[in-house]
Amino acid sequence: MSKFEELCKAYAAARKQSIEYKHSCQDFADFLVHRMILYFECPIETGEMDVDEDGYLFFNIAMTLYENPQEPNNSALERLSFTLSIRKKRNTFVVSVYPYGNSFTIPRDDLNQLDRVYEFIDNTITAIYEEKLKLWLGEEASIDLGIPF
Repeated sequence: MSKFEELCKAYAAARKQSIEYKHSCQDFADFLVHRMILYFECPIETGEMDVDEDGYLFFNIAMTLYENPQEPNNSALERLSFTLSIRKKRNTFVVSVYPYGNSFTIPRDDLNQLDRVYEFIDNTITAIYEEKLKLWLGEEASIDLGIPF
């Protein structure tokens, strides 16, 4: 085998692993979003998934909140979005929520731990609205996480 053929073989192996890694992260992201839909019992929209040069899969998720969810067509609404990143590390996936930067290590053999991600998102959204309400009531807010209403 020539040096050129050895280089081509190394390239082919690296490319194959890269594609498998990307598909594994995308499959996990699809599972994460499906479980999130079940957790929140509402539609979750997803944006395109892109893997950066460091191996992090990034994508946006969005949900629409309604003042009166029983009558969404006659209700004030707000669309919230977050960016998630996923990094596969051997037997775990690391999920990060941006812009808040919290990371969660999810073992491949215990995907129920995804609930920690959903609870964090739930608690963050609730805290944002509680702090915004304090501002509207003239109280001093302890945080301003940047979601207007």
